[in-house]
Amino acid sequence: MHSLFFPNTLLPTSSLRHNTHSDADIFENEQAFWMELPVAGFEKDDFTISASEHQVVLKASRERQLPEGFSQIQEGAVSTEWERTFRFKQPLKADGIEAVVANGVLTLTLPKKTKEHLVVVQAR
Repeated sequence: MHSLFFPNTLLPTSSLRHNTHSDADIFENEQAFWMELPVAGFEKDDFTISASEHQVVLKASRERQLPEGFSQIQEGAVSTEWERTFRFKQPLKADGIEAVVANGVLTLTLPKKTKEHLVVVQAR
C-alpha cells in the first residue's frame, strides 16, 4: 500500500518522512491523479484494474515463454505476476480511470470526484 495517501500507522511518524520511496511516480492537479509505474515485460492486456472510491488495485499476469530446448534454473527480476494497491484520501471517480502501457511503463489517469459527482444525502 502506498504510504503517501494513508500512512502506515505501525511506523513512527519520523520514519514516514524518510521511508516514502515507491516504484510509482504520482502527480496531481485539481481534476486527477496521474501515475507512472515500471512494468517491464507486461502488455496492456496483461492488466486488470479494480477501483473503488478510495482504492485502486493493479494486477498483471503473463505467461513466461522459454526458448525452445531450454529450462529455467533461476528466477530473476523478470516477473510473471505483479500487483500494487494504492489508497487515496480524496474520492476517485473509479469509472473514469484511463490506463496506457508503453515502453515498459504503466501510466494511469485517476479522475477525482468533484462536488457535482458526490451524492448529497439529507438527514431526516
